[in-house]
Amino acid sequence: MKKPLIFLKVTKDLFVVQLMWALGFLGVMLAIHTIKIVINYTQGHEVESYYHSIFVANHIFMLIIGIIVITFLPYCVELGVTRRDYYKGTFLATLGLSFVIPTLTTFVTKVEQLIFRYLAIPTKEMTINEIILDIDRDFIGDIVQSAIISPFVDPQTNPWLAIFVFSIHALIYYLVGWLISASFRHHMIVGLLSIAVSIILIRLEDLLFRVSLDLPLPSGPLTMDFLPSSVAGLGIVLIIGLLAWLIRQLTKNMAIKI
Repeated sequence: MKKPLIFLKVTKDLFVVQLMWALGFLGVMLAIHTIKIVINYTQGHEVESYYHSIFVANHIFMLIIGIIVITFLPYCVELGVTRRDYYKGTFLATLGLSFVIPTLTTFVTKVEQLIFRYLAIPTKEMTINEIILDIDRDFIGDIVQSAIISPFVDPQTNPWLAIFVFSIHALIYYLVGWLISASFRHHMIVGLLSIAVSIILIRLEDLLFRVSLDLPLPSGPLTMDFLPSSVAGLGIVLIIGLLAWLIRQLTKNMAIKI
């Protein structure tokens, strides 16, 4: 009988566990969003879509569970799972989760828009892609903006592209959280260095997405407006690859206390 691949079992278990967390997160956000709709509608204000509410909050959610996932490594090793299988299983589970959350969010948003049209509820047009032109530029502001006002695609105009962009953002923030937590398991200095690297990579990802989607770019030395969209897309792939490689290097020989 063929021996089952251990990393696929890790993938399944981690995906199910994290999916339960994600469903809880989406459910809580839906409840909050519904309350906001009722309040805004009764006050005669326009309401924003569920997609936009989740898009921003999901960055923090994925970052947090990416940080938490390193705690599964000692448990896996105790059960006889190799660090390689832990890494492969976790990465595959992350890919699945990064796709499922945007897909569910887009589906709920589509249903929501049907209800809004039926009840003639006015919706707010989101213009966060344009905010970059209207704020003062500084380094700290750029970092905060990259985390909160990431480039996005409205699911009403192109749902599949919206899911894809959302998924890439989710994957990168998860990998950043995983990288930071794995780094601090080695040494405090390594952990602090990983935070600096993560900030730079998130900022680069933000700029590359803006180039790829032909969105407004900030003024300054890092506008990257000279890059063609195909090269910018390749840059995003390289960022994901770099994060994945760094995590593998940090986890493949990590000392575990059992």
